[in-house]
Amino acid sequence: MNVDKSTYDLFSKAIYYAMKKEGATTFAQLTEGAQDCFKQQKAKVDGLVGLVRVAVKHDIQANNVIEVVTEKGKNTLVRKEKVNK
Repeated sequence: MNVDKSTYDLFSKAIYYAMKKEGATTFAQLTEGAQDCFKQQKAKVDGLVGLVRVAVKHDIQANNVIEVVTEKGKNTLVRKEKVNK
């Protein structure tokens, strides 16, 4: 999937915002946090929001910035720096 740079940056910032706010973050919390970030920035998001969010999350994960960890039967996203400590 091709995502233009401005859209990628917007979603990336929203993901980092959600993870900073929540720490270890479930996908549902990530979605809520991203929506909060969009509201705060008064960002207008059009198109396939869910698909773009997943594509950006996967890219960030592939670049070893975040990791999916299973805790108490739930998959959570954590920043790699926090996993290694």
